[in-house]
Amino acid sequence: MGKRGISRLLTALLLSGVTAYLAAADHALLLFAKAGDEAMFRKFDTYRRQLEAGLPRLGVGKEAIRVFTEASPYDRQAVLTELDKIAAAQGPSDRLWVFLFGHAQSGRLTQWLKLPKGVLNITELARRLDRISGEQLVFVFTPYSYELQEALKKPERTVIASASAEGESNPPKLPDFLLKKLSAPGEGWLDPVRQAALENSAAARQAGLYQAESPRITAGNKADAYPFTALTDAELPARRARPDSFRAAAGKQAAPLPGVPYFSREREVELIFDPNGTVTETERNVIELNTPDAARQFTVLYLPRAGSTEFEVLTARSLDKTGKVNDGEIAKATGSVRFSGLEPGSRIEYAYRRRYRAGNGLGAFSRLLTLALNYPQQKLKLTLSVPKALRLNFKYGNLPAVPQFREETGPYNRAYVLEFAKLPGCVPVPWLPADRLFHPYLRMSALKEWQEFTDWYAKLIEGSDIAGSDVEQLAVRLAQGANSDAEKLEKLYDYVNALRYDTTPIGIRGLRPRLPGQVIESGYGDCKDKATLLVALAGKLGIEGYTALLNRAGAADPNFPSWQFNHMLAYFPELEGFPEGLWLDATDTETPFPTLPPGDVNRPALVLTPAGGAFRTVKPGRPEANQLTQNFIFERGRDGQFTFNAQGIFKYRERHAFKLKPAEQLGYLLQSELAELIPGAGLKTFRLGGADTSGTLEPAGTPPAVLLPGFLWKPFALPARSLPVALNDGQPFTFRRTVSIQGYGKLEQAADWKESAGPLTVEVTRSAGENGRYETDTVIRFSAGEVAPADYPAVRRLLLKALRSDQAITAQFR
Repeated sequence: MGKRGISRLLTALLLSGVTAYLAAADHALLLFAKAGDEAMFRKFDTYRRQLEAGLPRLGVGKEAIRVFTEASPYDRQAVLTELDKIAAAQGPSDRLWVFLFGHAQSGRLTQWLKLPKGVLNITELARRLDRISGEQLVFVFTPYSYELQEALKKPERTVIASASAEGESNPPKLPDFLLKKLSAPGEGWLDPVRQAALENSAAARQAGLYQAESPRITAGNKADAYPFTALTDAELPARRARPDSFRAAAGKQAAPLPGVPYFSREREVELIFDPNGTVTETERNVIELNTPDAARQFTVLYLPRAGSTEFEVLTARSLDKTGKVNDGEIAKATGSVRFSGLEPGSRIEYAYRRRYRAGNGLGAFSRLLTLALNYPQQKLKLTLSVPKALRLNFKYGNLPAVPQFREETGPYNRAYVLEFAKLPGCVPVPWLPADRLFHPYLRMSALKEWQEFTDWYAKLIEGSDIAGSDVEQLAVRLAQGANSDAEKLEKLYDYVNALRYDTTPIGIRGLRPRLPGQVIESGYGDCKDKATLLVALAGKLGIEGYTALLNRAGAADPNFPSWQFNHMLAYFPELEGFPEGLWLDATDTETPFPTLPPGDVNRPALVLTPAGGAFRTVKPGRPEANQLTQNFIFERGRDGQFTFNAQGIFKYRERHAFKLKPAEQLGYLLQSELAELIPGAGLKTFRLGGADTSGTLEPAGTPPAVLLPGFLWKPFALPARSLPVALNDGQPFTFRRTVSIQGYGKLEQAADWKESAGPLTVEVTRSAGENGRYETDTVIRFSAGEVAPADYPAVRRLLLKALRSDQAITAQFR
């Protein structure tokens, strides 16, 4: 044969080999038997997704992965038919992967899997597998996996089971750790199975559980159990993994968002709600790091373990620009992960699962989810799983685009899947109105109308407002000397407000108030105890009042029925002197009658009446009570003097700041406040009494320039703003400051002026008296506690004018 003939023969042989290789068809069978409950079903779904992502990296085409789950109920015949198809398609050089999960039973003579429809005998499964040529790897992740392994072992079959002893009937946890390692780089099987067993045992010890299971491998006629001293990797099939998408992305493309320090490439969050109020939360996130600061920030990542009844880190790894993958160092006690070698261009991936209590009863199925993080998200997939009998309603807000939405019904739960694209990063901006949401969010609820909620809550608190003769006697005694209902109510309020605040929100106590008599006897109460007691006391005097639910310091939506409340206060609709009714919140002892503490005003409250409930906006009883007055007197050769008078919410903040503080600490607090108003001022003496705080300052060679308080001008530091500004908890207020100077020389008298912008009015009055005394009176009034973006520039200009006003006067003496 000539050279050309030899060449043709070699070419034909090579082509036939290539054809045989291309025709090779590794297959995988994922068999999920009965799960038993939604939590296990969801865990199986996690396994399925892990395998469907990992098996292609092990040489199994996506089209060659057969999956049987309860989501599409199947029977024995469907499995056997599929195995016959694989037998017809698979050749002697191919590999078959089989994964068994779910409910299994072992009898004296046989074992079987409990399928969604009927059962599958393991002996019958083994006989069908015997008909399939090629290499076989079988993973038994079921109860009684030892017994199933014995029935499945064959010379040409490798079987990895989660148990190495008979009778182990608990659902195994080994796949939680082993499946993640299947497609990791490496050649052998023993080391990943060893590592999975170690991690499984460590997790069990961390959770305080007894962990008996340890894996066992049979290869041909040889069997070995953890820690595997008899078998070698040479006796097992090779494990040849391709790089996964996480690894393969290294150096392929520039970050799609180069203008930000870091961003999420893809984030998946799954929440499984159980009827008992338990939530199983699973999150996976892949984050790209663009800057050195971002790399430093993510060197240690703290995952949300607090409040979890169970917590587990599923994945933690980083990828550098060269393609090197490093496993994160997990501190299971704290839920933190330490990554090494991070730099701009690195990528990190983490995933965790945790369980926690979401609330009581109906509240567990009403929730507000903040979708935005403080960094952009390219993709967010959110899955909400609830019992099948429950249907959720949804409301989105502040989204750049409507999400993709689909509903999936499984054997146990109903899942709502929402996919969002290109969510912007939302860094909290100071001085935003707290009664509204400004970032992307999702509300969900099982309620269709508010009447459902009020009916449920009325049953929950039924009888908690029963007040006996002890309550009536106290009400009569407290009201002695009062001439009107408003005066009586003030005396009742002062008593309830002075009670010590305390709460034990465990179980039903988180929602149901204690009896008024119990609150009186114990001398303490939480918000709902105090509100219920105040209404009961008033009722004994013939004053109509109701309790009301509120989202204090938060944002409730009256147009979306759901559990949105964290607070309770009292409402009195008809009262002399308060034509629009009177709201009273006796929770905080710092709140004088009839003012309200921060977090209440302008928010919608659900007033609970015998007829049901109705929303009303919480308004302060006397808006004019919100006043802060500052008086300064500077006279040559003498100490400076000051007096501060706080009323309304200003008094609340002052009392809250000064409460139970020793004298030295009070001095530091006052010195800090004065240093902001008069830089360099030295506090010599001070006195707290009633509504006034007064004291003396070190003498100054020249009269100091007194600045406006920072809460007035700091929110307006930027030239422009696209979001509203909230001042004084959104309440109208008046600030007044008088500065008197004497004995420093003749002052050129400046003109009085008054100007308005938006809700702001500034009035400055100047006067000159005897003996060289000059006085400047500045009054700043906000008719509303919120400044719209359109009014922002004009309000800012006017406040800056007021800020410089006195400085221009005192500058004459320098």
